[in-house]
Amino acid sequence: MTDTDMRYDEDEIELMDIFLVLWRKKILIIGGTLICMIFAAIYSLYLPKIYQVQMKIRPGYVKLGSGYQETLVYIKGKIDANIYDEKIIREIPALGLKQIPDDIDFKVSIPKNSDILDIALEVSDVESGKKILQNLYSIILKEDNIQMEGIIKAYDQEIQLEKIKLDENSSIAKSKLFELGAIDQKIASLENMIADAKANSEVLLVEQKKILALSGKNDEKSLEALLYINTIQGNLSMVNNFMNEINEALQRWEVIKKDRDLLAVEKNEISKTILKIEILKSQAGKMTMLLPPKPSEYPIKPKKRLIVMLAGIAGLFLMVMAAFLLEYVSNYQKRIE
Repeated sequence: MTDTDMRYDEDEIELMDIFLVLWRKKILIIGGTLICMIFAAIYSLYLPKIYQVQMKIRPGYVKLGSGYQETLVYIKGKIDANIYDEKIIREIPALGLKQIPDDIDFKVSIPKNSDILDIALEVSDVESGKKILQNLYSIILKEDNIQMEGIIKAYDQEIQLEKIKLDENSSIAKSKLFELGAIDQKIASLENMIADAKANSEVLLVEQKKILALSGKNDEKSLEALLYINTIQGNLSMVNNFMNEINEALQRWEVIKKDRDLLAVEKNEISKTILKIEILKSQAGKMTMLLPPKPSEYPIKPKKRLIVMLAGIAGLFLMVMAAFLLEYVSNYQKRIE
C-alpha cells in the first residue's frame, strides 16, 4: 500500500470517528441546543418591547441662493450632533416623564428628492416618545421662525436693491430715449433746411439763366448773374455742412440705440432676479408637521425569532464542542486505566 493510500484511509477513519462521536452524543447536542433555544425564548419574553415613534416635518425657510436641501442637511446635522438633547432632557420633568435618559438617539433621514425630514425615536414607552418628538418639533419650530424672519428681511433687502437698480435703469433709458428724440428732431430740421437750400438754389439757377440771356454786353446784368452764382455756391456749401451734421447725428443715434438696447437687456435680467427672489419669499413660511409623532403598529424590538435562532446556532456550536470535549476526556481516562 502506498503512502497516498494510507493517508486516504487515515482521513476516512478520522471522518468516520467524527460522525461516530456526533452520533453517540446526539442526545446531548440536540437536548443542549433545545435548552439554549428555550432559555433564549424565555429571556426574550422578559425583554421590554421597543416601538418606533416617527415624525415628518418640512422646514419653513430657504436660504437665498440655495434650496431646501441645504436647510434639511443643516437641521439634520444639528439633531445628529445631539444639539437639542440637553434642552429636551432638561424639560422632561415638565413633560410629565419620570425616566430621564442620558441622551436621546434620534434617527434622522432625508428621503431622496424630498424636502422632508423624517425623524424617528425608539422607545419602550410610546407616550414618552411622542412627547419627546413633539418637544423637539417645538424647539426646531422656534429656531425656524427666527431664521424665517431673518431670511424674509434679507429677501426684502435684496428686492429693494434690485428695484433701485431697476429705477436707475429706467431713468437712464428715459434719458437715452430723450436723446434719440432730440437727434431725430435735429435730423428732421437739418433735412428741412437742406430741402429749403436746394429749392432756393434751383430758383436762383432759373433767375441766373434769365439774367444771362438778357445781359448781352450789359455789365450790370453780368455782375448780377455773378452774385447769383456766389449765392448758389454758398447754398451748396451750406447743404454739405448740413449733410455732415446729419451723418454725425446718425452715428451718435446708433451709439445711443446700442446703449438703450443693453439697458433693455439689463432691465429684463433685473426683473427676472426680482421675480426669483419674490418666489423664494413666497415659499418662506412656517415649519409644518406633515406627520405628527406616530408609533409603529408592532414592536420593532426584541426580535424574538432572531434571538431564538441565534441561540440555537450558538447552542449547537457549544454542544458539538462539548461532545468532542467529553469524548476526549473519556478516551483519556480509558488510556490511563
